[in-house]
Amino acid sequence: MNILNQNDCGRAVACKNKFTLMMNSETDLQILRLLEKNPHVTQRDLSVTTGLSLGKINFLLKALKDKGLIKWQNFSSSPNKLKYSYLLTPQGIFEKTQLTLYFLERKQAEYDQLWADILRMKEELKIASALSQEGDKGEVASTSEGLRETSPQMSCDSNILGACKPRIT
Repeated sequence: MNILNQNDCGRAVACKNKFTLMMNSETDLQILRLLEKNPHVTQRDLSVTTGLSLGKINFLLKALKDKGLIKWQNFSSSPNKLKYSYLLTPQGIFEKTQLTLYFLERKQAEYDQLWADILRMKEELKIASALSQEGDKGEVASTSEGLRETSPQMSCDSNILGACKPRIT
């Protein structure tokens, strides 16, 4: 499975559809995990646990059943005939595994991107610190975007990255 990235979205509609697919996949995965953990869970409990409305839970459970991922049965011996047991089918177990792999792949990519952003920001902080220490020497400083020349006519605020402004003399 390939993760989605910004290059996958050529049009706003395509992005919206892929975003909806991701959100549905995560919701499906969450529900499948909860059902696997406790097949006797009620729809109301699923609603409270997931933060989704009871109607949405009912809709999602029916969709999972229609896809063949779960089956449900009510307890014939139970006095409450509305009490159901939700069981994952072999297809449901396979789909849950696929969704888990997809989720992990996407979260790993997000983590990698965040880590790259953190490293870039740390480098920017080092450069800003070096610029503020150089002061008004008029030396050339290296940045992640290339070379940037500082001059005696410029004043850089070390508290704000990239905040150099002309000095009023």
